[in-house]
Amino acid sequence: VPVQDVDYLKLRRRLEQDGQVLDYVDRNPSRNTKKTIIPPQRLPGIVVDNQSAKLSGNWKYSSATPSYVGSGYRHDGEDKTRISTAQFEATLPRSGQYEVLISWPAHPNRSSNTKVQIVSANATTEKTIDQREKPSEQTDQLFRSLGSYTFSANKPAILVVSNEGTDGYTVVDAVQWLVK
Repeated sequence: VPVQDVDYLKLRRRLEQDGQVLDYVDRNPSRNTKKTIIPPQRLPGIVVDNQSAKLSGNWKYSSATPSYVGSGYRHDGEDKTRISTAQFEATLPRSGQYEVLISWPAHPNRSSNTKVQIVSANATTEKTIDQREKPSEQTDQLFRSLGSYTFSANKPAILVVSNEGTDGYTVVDAVQWLVK
């Protein structure tokens, strides 16, 4: 029969008889399983999600960790055999000072020394972030500020994340530019 005509209750009973898990029950209710998923278009400023980033190397899609921007995030699978980079690029509406913020879902298996480059109008600034730590102490905030920089409307604002030399999973989620 066409898949649209399959009797779901009959199929469900058969799958359960075969030992398939159709409904997940968390047997550890003390674990916080609340997800915070924020659509990028609801955030102020210019937001570039990982789906729009220029990726090179070995990035895998995930949504396992409970808080992120958009439909998920990417990680390098802790594969250090090849350097992976994610370049977030934005066209800003006007020249001037912008605060640059970055988002990642924190977890103990993440890199504590993730390399980030911010390419502004005047310079390239390198930072190191600890992705084991939450971006913010406020539980509803998914971003951490990397500081304020001067950008030109004639030139793209760029932030690059790299897994080179990292000591855990390198994760990319979103970057935000807020006018100062």
